[in-house]
Amino acid sequence: MANSNDSYQIRMQYTVLGQQCVNVFWYQVPASGMESNNAAELRDLFNNNIVPFINNIISANVDDYRLDVINWRDPQDSSFLSDTDFGESSLGTMLPSFVTMTFRSQRTAPGKRYSYKRFAGITSTHIVGNTPVDNGSDLSNIADALAVTLEINQRVYAPVQVKTSTLPHMGTGQPTVSMGLGVSWDFFVGSQNSRKPGVGA
Repeated sequence: MANSNDSYQIRMQYTVLGQQCVNVFWYQVPASGMESNNAAELRDLFNNNIVPFINNIISANVDDYRLDVINWRDPQDSSFLSDTDFGESSLGTMLPSFVTMTFRSQRTAPGKRYSYKRFAGITSTHIVGNTPVDNGSDLSNIADALAVTLEINQRVYAPVQVKTSTLPHMGTGQPTVSMGLGVSWDFFVGSQNSRKPGVGA
């Protein structure tokens, strides 16, 4: 169970053309949070309310989905799920594993860093040349979802950015939150060299 201000790390990973693709998300229990907040609950909220929007732009050929959720201060408060399937899009052609639809948060103040999410396994349905195409509002829906605070029965999980340069060892303390991510996100076509064949995750 969580304490107030506890932060949960969510690792979402799946496989694209043999390359493992990982995105990391952080959610914080607010100062007024309840002790009954927990990793299994956040796992289901994220999987049911955020992931379906991402599924819509990912090729149906993408598989080996896994979601790991862990309370950074208390690693015993953890949960995961896995599935052989992930993507839902049967339209267009799947692009190479290093081509991403990249989402970038606004900065809440000067000196703050952008937060990025890079989704691979996308299809040509959402790209023309080097330009994203928001067919069916699929991209806007993801941008909106990334800013959503997840709630159930008055228990709250707010999306945040943590300061990874000062991240304590897991189980020894709480991460420092650098800013909340309930902000506007934009999107553009990007790439990630680490996802090229033979390079790594």
